[in-house]
Amino acid sequence: MPLQPGEDAGVVAPDDATAQPEDDASTVVNEDASLSHADAGTSTTSDGGTGPVPTYTWWGDVRAIVHDKCLLCHTRPPQFGAPRPFVDWADTHQRTNRNVPVHEMMAYRINAPQNAMPPPGQPQLSREERDIIRIWSEQGAPEGTPPADGGVEDDAGVAEDGGETFPDASIVPDAGASGRTIDVVAHNANNTDPYDIPVTTTQYLCWSVTVSQSMSAEEYAYAFEPLIVNTAHLHHLLLFKNTAGDASEGPFDCESWDLQWDLIGGWAPGRGTEVMPMGVGVKLEPGMQLVVQAHYDSVTAMGQTDQSGFRVLTTDISGLTEAGMLWSGVSWFNAINGANVDHVGTCTINTPITIFSAFPHMHRLGTRITLEVQRANTATWTTLVDIDPWSFNDQPNIVIDPAEQQINPGDKLRTHCWWNTNGQSISFGEASHDEMCFNFIYHYPLMSNQYSCWSIAL
Repeated sequence: MPLQPGEDAGVVAPDDATAQPEDDASTVVNEDASLSHADAGTSTTSDGGTGPVPTYTWWGDVRAIVHDKCLLCHTRPPQFGAPRPFVDWADTHQRTNRNVPVHEMMAYRINAPQNAMPPPGQPQLSREERDIIRIWSEQGAPEGTPPADGGVEDDAGVAEDGGETFPDASIVPDAGASGRTIDVVAHNANNTDPYDIPVTTTQYLCWSVTVSQSMSAEEYAYAFEPLIVNTAHLHHLLLFKNTAGDASEGPFDCESWDLQWDLIGGWAPGRGTEVMPMGVGVKLEPGMQLVVQAHYDSVTAMGQTDQSGFRVLTTDISGLTEAGMLWSGVSWFNAINGANVDHVGTCTINTPITIFSAFPHMHRLGTRITLEVQRANTATWTTLVDIDPWSFNDQPNIVIDPAEQQINPGDKLRTHCWWNTNGQSISFGEASHDEMCFNFIYHYPLMSNQYSCWSIAL
């Protein structure tokens, strides 16, 4: 581990002590019957009750739910690493590679005890909607009668919110400001051609761009805009600032990133441009590097290329308040093992800062992560972030409630993580087969040590 957690001038020592694709192989399902089919006239609801239920159909009940909550990824062709489309009734009656009807897989995944779908950060199903899909599947997933227009919609099956491929001209830090854009994107080695993605189940790769001298004395990044090209296989992007400037141009393997890099941005399906608050920016200096990490999933054939990455928008306005990310979380020496094992990291803040968003991060075995604040001289913990259930496949950026953004001296931050290790002994580490527990918290003014709120469990 290149850096160890330490103290910052504004933080007292802690008070106490990258993805499985959504495929069939990662889902435990009985191949003969993934769900027990109910008797024809009764079914059990999610609140435990039983009784007569209506017959649900694709056209009458299920299609609207699926098209509203699932088509961002399960469109045609599937996007963001999703294994199959859910556009038509016929799609739900295909069979998986375990010979399970797709509708049964759907019903299982939306009610799964771990990594349920839809993932956090995407529109969630209500309890009633989950019951409708489950009961519809138990009843054999009938089609029903299509409407007179055949159910045709404008732009049917087109994924939305995949990111921008051009800068948003409406994003300006000030009417009189000038600046530049810096693109950090995937490409082949030694040229600017789109990167040829190899056949792979999952892969993490990085590319870097060295920041050149700007025309102004000071330069700040104020917006991080995702440039999304290969929506079929790009799972997520992360953006780092490398002050050492020692990374290769890329592509290079980076499933475990260098802890000396400062995390400054990220993208996952459904997320757009990250814009700093007015008067705030991430400071850039000549010679440092911007590094993008791309995670590719479920590439089954040659011929796939990508040039995704970030467009970093900068300003030459001087005197901006410098922003960055604070790591609030916990590491451990002894391996964890259990169905509901947890760790907690707590620290006390001793200087005023403003926190405006958080990026929770765990790995594949995580089940839940929270971020809480306890105000000085009080006993109450207020929840700022609660991702339950956690999904490694979708790691959202959470906007902090404006009423809770100001952190004052004496306030405490607490990150709490839970895991189901499935009988394995799991170490703390950067690789995806290890585990982590962090909330990366956007804040200003910048604290000098990004690891100040990192606890160690003995």
